[in-house]
Amino acid sequence: LYTSITQSFAQTRNRAVANDLAYSYLRKYASAGATPTWFTTCDSSTDVTQNSNATGQTLTSGTLTSEASGLPSPATYSVKALAIFGCSGVNHDKPVRVEATITYGPSNTIIKHATIVAY
Repeated sequence: LYTSITQSFAQTRNRAVANDLAYSYLRKYASAGATPTWFTTCDSSTDVTQNSNATGQTLTSGTLTSEASGLPSPATYSVKALAIFGCSGVNHDKPVRVEATITYGPSNTIIKHATIVAY
């Protein structure tokens, strides 16, 4: 019973840490009052109206060390922007979806946060 409770606590703690990290990365690109200048690629890789399988523009990504993040390794992060309403022609100034993803641990647990940002 003790082992089960300890494992549950560790999983909950890791999830909370990953949630905080994902939200922190997301807020760097979705701050109120700032006009985004980072969405620079409008093509079939970022525009869902052109390509339903578009993967989005990677804004930042990398590896997180266990010491710095507090998460079990391997741990990675990425932030992507995706034009879900289109981004060219009449859709030029439509909002974009920004998604922050944290992947951690031997089972590759994934935590995602997303929001819509006007640009």
